Amino acid sequence: MTSQQIIAGCRKNRRKEQNALHDRYKDKVMGICLRFARSEDEAKDLCQESFMKIFKSLKSARKIENLESWIHRITVNHAIDDYNKLKRRIDSEPFNQEEQPWFEDEKTIIERLDTIHLLEIINRLPTGFRMIFNLYMIDGFSHEEIAGKLQISTSTSRSQLTRAKRMVKNELKKIDMSYEKAI
Repeated sequence: MTSQQIIAGCRKNRRKEQNALHDRYKDKVMGICLRFARSEDEAKDLCQESFMKIFKSLKSARKIENLESWIHRITVNHAIDDYNKLKRRIDSEPFNQEEQPWFEDEKTIIERLDTIHLLEIINRLPTGFRMIFNLYMIDGFSHEEIAGKLQISTSTSRSQLTRAKRMVKNELKKIDMSYEKAI
């Protein structure tokens, strides 16, 4: 079944196409949710809610060029919305605003860590740090975009990313993953 057939069927509330979409993208959506959630149960909830948003949004979307990218964006935006709803209850740590050096090629380290280790390290970050780290390092958002989505200043985004990087670096040291070993 093609993406366009799936989209057309989902817009008509046909269960077959909805199941096909879910089966095709459930692992990708769950992977995104695991990065943003604090626990597997929370990730499962985010995943289910994301699919509900995806099915609802399919009905009103005019044209979807790349279904996978569109689903990724819906899921990330839902995780951000969920974070914004809960952020009043988050007890965030104070952070140091000075920039700290990290790795020369940060994305190389992220790409070379296996998924399980990366998720474990990311899940240990405080919630705000985890959101910014995911959005900047993995999803490629700019600090300006992050600031707008999370309703914070760009300097807060930068400083929390610096702190998150430092925490990840410390975790990498604990598992003996250095820059040289990751290359």
